[in-house]
Formats: sequence, C-alpha cells, structure tokens
Amino acid sequence: MEGTSVVPPKFSSGTRAMGHRHWIRARRNRGGFRPRLKYTETPSLAAAGGDASFAFGNRSLAWIFVAVSATMVFAISVVPALQLSSRTFNASASGDTYLSSYAPSSTYGTAPVLRVSHAGGDENWTLIQFDITGKLRPGDLVVQARMRLTVSDANAPRWPVVVTTGRTLTVWQENATTFETTPLFSFDTSTATVVGTAGAPSRGTTVWIDLTKQMRRWHSYAGPSNFGTVLIMGPTGANGAIGFASRDNVNLEKPLIEVTFQPGPRSQYGYALGFVGVAMARPE
Repeated sequence: MEGTSVVPPKFSSGTRAMGHRHWIRARRNRGGFRPRLKYTETPSLAAAGGDASFAFGNRSLAWIFVAVSATMVFAISVVPALQLSSRTFNASASGDTYLSSYAPSSTYGTAPVLRVSHAGGDENWTLIQFDITGKLRPGDLVVQARMRLTVSDANAPRWPVVVTTGRTLTVWQENATTFETTPLFSFDTSTATVVGTAGAPSRGTTVWIDLTKQMRRWHSYAGPSNFGTVLIMGPTGANGAIGFASRDNVNLEKPLIEVTFQPGPRSQYGYALGFVGVAMARPE
C-alpha cells in the first residue's frame, strides 16, 4: 500500500538467515530493492554502446592529444621564421693593439696605427677583437664574415704581399699585452688575403679580410672562444710592412666586422627552435 513502510519480517534464529534471503529476493522481484554497484574499473565506451577505438582503460590519453595539438601550433608558428631572408650587422673593434719584436716589452694599445710587418728576423703582429655578444642566437647560420681595415701606410720591396689571419686563443689586454706576453694563437681557421695587387696601396685604401671560418667557430662555441683575431705577414717570409688605422685613429675609418647570417627557425614569439618533446600515454 502507498504510504506504508515495509518492515522486514522477524525470523527465528534457526530460519533467520534463510528467511532473510527469501525476503531480499522477494523485494528485488517487486522492484523495491536497488543494490549499489561498485565498478572495479571505468566502463569502456563499447559497453555503453559507443566507439571503443579510443578506449585504453585508464591510460592518460589526454597527454597524447595535448602533445599533438601543441606540436601542430608550434610548427605553424615556426614556418614563417624559416622563410626569413639573410641579415647583416656590423660590429666595431672592442680592442686592438700590435705586438713588436723591435720593442718586446712595449705596449701599443693607444697607437693610431696597427702594424703588420716582416723584415729580416723582426715582426709586428696585430691583435683585434670584436664584441658580438647578443648579435647571433643559437640556430643562426653564419653566411659570411669579413673585417674591414683601412690602410694608413704601406712599404714593401715587392707587391703584392699576403696577410694571414689566425684565432687568438687566450685573453689579452690592449694596454697591457706585449710581444713578451703574447697570447696563444691557432691558424686552424686561417685565411690569406692578398694586398696590393696593383702595387703599394695608398693611404685610405679599404682592405677586406675574410673571417667567416673564425666567426663560425666563435658562434658555435657560444662566445667564450672569441678572443679576437691575429694578423701576421706571411705565410712566406717575404719582407713587407702595412699599417692599418686602429680604433683610436681619428682621421681614417676604424676596424669593423661585417657579418651576414641566416636567422635560425623561431616561433612567432621570437624563441629559437630547440627540440620538441612528445608525451606518451602511460598507465597510472
């Protein structure tokens, strides 16, 4: 009857268990008993009549979808950066001097001229350093690097002469370094530049010296290897002398480096392309 409660019947101790089971069965058949169900695992979509192609138990599928979506967005944002044209920047000398075997304990950091010469057993070597900090980012490709020097004076028994460049491997100071405290050099990325093909170059003549291999080395080692370049007369023992305007020269153009590079791939926010991590589904 409606509005009346159902009270389970009382049974004797001998028939209590059996009678209680019969009462539960009767209530279930009448629709009045609703036992709570406990699932040991999440029902699959197939059991609910859905598509079971994405059902992997309790694996973290969300991470797969997040990774795929992030990768697609990242790729779309990087594509425009891959189409960037080459760029060029200039950097002035941050330090320069020359070292002379004629006066091995003297410094020439404030001299207006940088000497490169060979005469008999004596030599003058020039050191020049450029600060390129922040000019190149990881992933940028150096296309060309060349150093511009301006002739101050020149003297040689025969022209042309060859000027060779090498990498400076250790720290030096323009107002402290002398021929006696010469830093270490390496000519593994050296270049040889012919000067004076039409005879002795006149004052103010511009000389371009290729430093592409050195710039690539400086960039690939992220800057700490950039201790500048050294210029010597050679590689032959031919006599000759050239003076170039230093960064302290007020009458002629000072040394600078011109670098052309291809920008590496970046996102639309300017971040360099590094690596993409893919999230995999794993059991929890």
